[in-house]
Amino acid sequence: MRLPEPVETAPTSRLGSDVRPTARNLRTGAIGLAALLYALFLFRHASFAVGGSDSSGYANAARAMVAGRLVVPIETTRLVGLADTDGDLFVPLGFVWLRDRGAIAPFYPPGFPALVAAASLLLGWEVGPYVVSPIAALIALGLFSLVARELGLSRPFTLAGVALLAAAPPFVLVALQPLSDVVATACCLASVLAALRSRRRESWASVAGIAFGLAVLTRPASLLLAPAILVALWPGRRRFLFFLLGGIPAGAAQAAYNFAAFGNVFQTGYGVSLHWSAVAARYFPTRFRLYTLWLVQMMTPLPVLGFLATLGDRFQSLRTRLLLACWFGAFFVFFCFYTVGDFWHDTRFLLPGLPAMLLGFLFALVRLRDFLLGTRRVARLAGAAVVVLLVMTVGAGASWIRNRGVLTIHDGEAWYPRSCRFAAARLPPRALVLSCWTSGALYYDGDLVPVRYDFLDPDRFQRTRRAAEARGFRWYALVMKGEIPDAIKRVPGHWELLGERGPASLWSLAREPEP
Repeated sequence: MRLPEPVETAPTSRLGSDVRPTARNLRTGAIGLAALLYALFLFRHASFAVGGSDSSGYANAARAMVAGRLVVPIETTRLVGLADTDGDLFVPLGFVWLRDRGAIAPFYPPGFPALVAAASLLLGWEVGPYVVSPIAALIALGLFSLVARELGLSRPFTLAGVALLAAAPPFVLVALQPLSDVVATACCLASVLAALRSRRRESWASVAGIAFGLAVLTRPASLLLAPAILVALWPGRRRFLFFLLGGIPAGAAQAAYNFAAFGNVFQTGYGVSLHWSAVAARYFPTRFRLYTLWLVQMMTPLPVLGFLATLGDRFQSLRTRLLLACWFGAFFVFFCFYTVGDFWHDTRFLLPGLPAMLLGFLFALVRLRDFLLGTRRVARLAGAAVVVLLVMTVGAGASWIRNRGVLTIHDGEAWYPRSCRFAAARLPPRALVLSCWTSGALYYDGDLVPVRYDFLDPDRFQRTRRAAEARGFRWYALVMKGEIPDAIKRVPGHWELLGERGPASLWSLAREPEP
C-alpha cells in the first residue's frame, strides 16, 4: 500500500501569498522615508533664534513659568528717577503692563510657552524652544491622515492630502518658527479625529474635549472649532457630556494661569492690552479680498473651488459637508474681521481651519475621478487628470515657499540675538537701550535694559532723558532699518552710529551739556 506523497506548495502560490505583505512593506517604507526627509527639511530650515514679538514673547513666558514668576515688578523706573506711571516704557514686546501693580506679565496664552518650557528643561534653552513647532508639524500631518481616513478617503487620496498640507505656505511658515499656530492646528485635528471616532466609542468624546481644551489653551481663537466639533458629535447627549468633562482640566489650567498672572480668572493678556479692538466689521471687505487672493495665489484656485464644490455636492453626506463648512468657515469668517497687516503671513491665522479646505478639495477630486471613470472616452485619463491637478497645487505651494523667502526666515531671525550680543559687548552697565522690535530679544538676553521708543514723543523723551542722565545713565538705541524713520521723530538728538549687525544698528546719544 502506497502512502500519498506530500503535496508541495508551488513556488508561484507562495510568491502570491507574499505579494500583499511585500507591497505593504514597500509602501510603509516609502511613507517613512518621505516623513524622514520632510523632518530633515524642517529642522534644516528652522529658526533657532529668539526674534520678534511672537518668538521672544513665547520664550520669555516659558522662562517666567520655569522661574515661577509670571508677574515681574518694574524696578527700573525708580532707579532712573521716573514716576511709576512711566512703567510702560519698560514693557518689552510679548508682555503687558499691569498699571495698578507696577509690573509686567506675559501677553500670550500659556499653552505654547508651557510646551517650550518642557522642551527646554529636557533639551536645554539653546535647542528646546525651537524644536516644538517642527515636531508639532509632523504630528499634525499624521493626524490629518487619520482624519482623512476616518472621513472615508482612500489611502492614495489621503497621502495626496498630506502632501498638500505639507506644502501649504502658511503651514511651512509656522513650522519653521517658534510660533503657536502649528501646535493649535495639531490640537484641532486631534479634537476632530476623536470626535469622529466617538460615533463608534463614546469615550473618544472625552479625548476630543481634552484636545479642544489644549487647542484653546494654545490659541484662544481655537474656540472657533466648537461648531465643527458639535457637528461631529451630533447626536448624542452622553458624547457632549464626555466632551465637556474632557475640557475641564484645560479650563482649570487657564483659570489658574489667569489668576496668577493677572489676578482674575477671567482676565487675559488680550484683555489687558485691549487686543480685541483689532476686531471690527470695517475690516471685513478688505480682509475677505486679501485672504481669498492669498489662498488662490499660494495654492492655485483649485483647493478653494474644490472645497466649495464639495459643500454643494448633494451626493456627499450632509454631516461631512456641515463639518467642513463649520471647520474652515468659522476661522475664515472670523479673521476677516481681524486686522494685523496686509502681508500674506496673516494666512497663518487660518491654519487651524485649512485642513478642512484641503479635505473638501480631496472629496471634489474623488467626485471628478468617478465622473471621468463613468465616461468611456476619458476613463483612462481619470487618474492622470487627478494627479495633474494635485501636482499643480503642490507645485504652486512649493514655488511660493521658495520665492517668498520662507526658507530663509532663520537667517533674518538670527540677527536678533546677534545684535543683542553685539550691543551687550559694547555698552556700559548703566545703559538704557531704546528699542521696539528688538525689545523682546533684549529682555530674553538679559544683559541690557530695553526702553520702548514707540511709547515716546519728543517732549516725553526730553523729560525722561534728563531724569536718567541725572542718575548717571547713558542712552543708546538698537533698532532695525525699518524702524529708523519713526525712531528719529520720537527721540530727537545727536545720535552717533556705533556699528551694525545685518539689518540692526547700534547708536549712542551724546549727553546734553550741563547748564
